[in-house]
Amino acid sequence: MTILTILVPLYQSFIQLRQEIVTKQQENNITSAVRNIWQKEFSTSNDGEPRSFINQISTRKVNQQLKIQLHIFTSELYAPEEQNYFIELLANQLNKPPELLSLNLIEIPTAQSDILNAIPEEEPPEPIITIAELQSDFLQEVKSSLLNLKLPPPAKLINYEVITSPNNSMAIRIFYLSQREIDKDAQVLLANDIRQRLNYPLTQVSMKRIAENPGNIAFEENSTVLKPQSLETLDKTASILKGQPALNLKIIANQKPEEATDTNKARAKVIKDYLELKWQINKKRIIPDIGKESQTNAILTVSSEQRTVSS
Repeated sequence: MTILTILVPLYQSFIQLRQEIVTKQQENNITSAVRNIWQKEFSTSNDGEPRSFINQISTRKVNQQLKIQLHIFTSELYAPEEQNYFIELLANQLNKPPELLSLNLIEIPTAQSDILNAIPEEEPPEPIITIAELQSDFLQEVKSSLLNLKLPPPAKLINYEVITSPNNSMAIRIFYLSQREIDKDAQVLLANDIRQRLNYPLTQVSMKRIAENPGNIAFEENSTVLKPQSLETLDKTASILKGQPALNLKIIANQKPEEATDTNKARAKVIKDYLELKWQINKKRIIPDIGKESQTNAILTVSSEQRTVSS
């Protein structure tokens, strides 16, 4: 496989290589169609004897017109009607109007016996890197460039999104965990640092804060039933967990002294079950814990670290 190296500036090279791959794939498709049609319909005469073989194929696109040039060795020249028929078959194969294709057929007269002895073995097209492989390489380069990226405390970097678009623009969204927003001046400095690391000054940088405490779940006294407002809070929290696999959730369930024994444990369990059953959150990411406050609630805490359940 041909390996294409992503050079700096990183994103400009990615766009250029992506276009080269698309162009190469299109050329391979056209060349393959030309060879297949010629081999099936034109390489032999009516009596089944070898008539011609392709020595060279070249294609180029001028505006909307696809120009095909074929060098062939042949024992019998091809009539205009045959050449037009080739164009019709190729246009149908490529799903293009025949008027947008033109053929320049260069015929080298050769004895039939020479053709039989000289037919070359068809070489498969050289494999090229795919768009998916290029995308993977590009994202790996971005990951390396953003390695050890530091955010101002108490913010913790959780994840980032890389967004590319056909108009050659690139955007990066930083997800961070914090109880407060990173101030504007620090955001500007951080964005400039990211652009410098990527060597692409036009990168659009945005930042999305994830609150460490997404909300508290309130219960009626002596109850473990989730209220509509609590369900809304849990749904929002679950959406965060689904989008950010590195995060875990700690549930600190409380109860008042006069409530039944283990009401707090039951409250933690009903929250845990809701997230597991409705949202398919892995149980290893949900950590129920017993609180010490005299409250009829459960406190939700999002963290990037696995926490130990207290006894």
